[in-house]
Amino acid sequence: MAIMKKGMTIDLGYPLSKEEMEDFFIDLFPELKDRCVDWLKDENIVRPLMIAGQIGTGKTSLLNNVFLETGIVPDLRLSFDKDDFDVSIGGFFGYVFFQTLKTLQNVKVDVRKWVDDLSKATGVSLEETMAVFFFKKFDAQTSLMRKIILNLFEDRERDYKIQLAEMFEILSDTLGRPPLIFCEGVDKYQFSGVKIRLLSPTLSVLSKSPGKLMYELNLVYTIILDFEWQRQDSLIAILTSSDEAKMRELLQRRTGIYSNYRESIFPILAKLSGGNPRQAVRLQAEFEYAYEKLKKPKDEAINYACDRVRNDFLRSGEVAFSLEHLKTVKKDGFFVPSDEPPLYWNWILATAEPSIGKIPVKINPLLLPALESFEGLIPEDPEVEKLKLWAQEHDTSPFGLAIPEDMKIEGFIDEMNKSGLMEPALSLEKIFNELASFFLSQRFNSLYLILYQDLEVARLASDYICGKAIVLTEKWFVDGIIDKNIESFNQFFMFLEKHDGLSLFYDESLEPKDVEWCETKRDQLIEKRIIFWAKKDKGLSYLNVWPHLRQFIRVFELEKEIWRGISLEDIEEDLKLLKEVTIQDERKRISKEKLERILLSLKKRPERYA
Repeated sequence: MAIMKKGMTIDLGYPLSKEEMEDFFIDLFPELKDRCVDWLKDENIVRPLMIAGQIGTGKTSLLNNVFLETGIVPDLRLSFDKDDFDVSIGGFFGYVFFQTLKTLQNVKVDVRKWVDDLSKATGVSLEETMAVFFFKKFDAQTSLMRKIILNLFEDRERDYKIQLAEMFEILSDTLGRPPLIFCEGVDKYQFSGVKIRLLSPTLSVLSKSPGKLMYELNLVYTIILDFEWQRQDSLIAILTSSDEAKMRELLQRRTGIYSNYRESIFPILAKLSGGNPRQAVRLQAEFEYAYEKLKKPKDEAINYACDRVRNDFLRSGEVAFSLEHLKTVKKDGFFVPSDEPPLYWNWILATAEPSIGKIPVKINPLLLPALESFEGLIPEDPEVEKLKLWAQEHDTSPFGLAIPEDMKIEGFIDEMNKSGLMEPALSLEKIFNELASFFLSQRFNSLYLILYQDLEVARLASDYICGKAIVLTEKWFVDGIIDKNIESFNQFFMFLEKHDGLSLFYDESLEPKDVEWCETKRDQLIEKRIIFWAKKDKGLSYLNVWPHLRQFIRVFELEKEIWRGISLEDIEEDLKLLKEVTIQDERKRISKEKLERILLSLKKRPERYA
């Protein structure tokens, strides 16, 4: 993130890097952090350690801080979400095999005896074999070679397990201690999905290694125990929701010298965060945008922030939402694990570690309006009452969502489940010029998903944004297409060496199952500047399979934005001007004809974009 030492630093809740720790790290879990430090320093403790928490609770930032403070780093870091390899049984096993080989090479161990079979099968060196496996090359020959490698790992799995066990033993002997093996990104493979079942055999092999094994996991993976690797005699450290004082400190730290001007809103943003750090930071970012850029009053800015964060974090058309279930959870204060969605999607937030098969929980505050509006029989939650009183005293709306009194329960449930988007708040004066200025803002690196109904309109908007970037002395790569042949963002990142951002279109034939890999590869996008474009109905369906990725994406609807800044009279005037202009240059003439077609399309069908 762009750090402002004294001023206000706005970001979307990315995990903190080593450089950001001094300025922004808040020790939300001191006792848990001490347990991690003790586990790392004591070489005699070889029981696996599972660091678990819900999305956005600060797991990665905590571990980065622990590694920084102790000076201890993993000997073998397995990033199942960041590195590129084939998602299959052979792919996962091959990934661990090659990463272990590289670790052995780093400590000067001769690895030739473990790669002879692979070299014979591929006919190339180890370096070339690994380049093929990790998608460093793209052509028909390397695709065929990749299949040979994957089949070898899958067909001779037993032999390679023996080799891998031997490699771990030699690594341990070479280091003179159990190697520290860190597994991250496991929870990007949804617990009820097929891919976690492809990964689990590899994790089971790791669980039998002589190393000190550390996992970073979603809370769900420690309470629903379906796999062998989960049922180890593990130490479990769970990050739960933080107290409001910590959330206020977190928000204040990012506000710098302006904290006195924001002191009155910190308590309500902390309350609405539910103790989830990323939710708190994102609420702050959206509040600042609404208050400073859109010039909304404080209560409306809080409403805007709640709507935006609720929309981006919590809505889904495929995850069942049961009002009765949430009312029961709210009344009892416990959740009995039976399925993953409420916890995995942060509809409910864990407040303490599990006890006797139950998890102490609370409803995510951004969902409380549903319960408060539709259920008068449940006694008022003391925390909700406290929030309302505070809001009234400070002349601030206690909830971000005002539900009409005449709305039925079924109507609200339908609204929460249909993946509809809130009305965008971007006001365009000069249409594409304002659009470009907004998306090229240097305020922070962001990911945007722009939903369109007409591809030609979207293409013109993308061309304009990238052209505007050149005027601003930035260079954008324009014509990126994500299709069925692409399963990693890394294939585009070579362009970021010469360009400041990407404009990428999802092919309109892609279904949600075709873009699940984007969720898995979310962390490849950290701090990147990318505009994604998708057909509206397809883009909405993609959000349903991106519970992690969508937290870093801001969503807009293109045609609605255009109609915010243009009237039918404006269109008529533009068409008249274009008709009167004579253009000789062929490229400019083509642009003129394209613009005329778009204006005529908008003129004929304004109701489509209402």
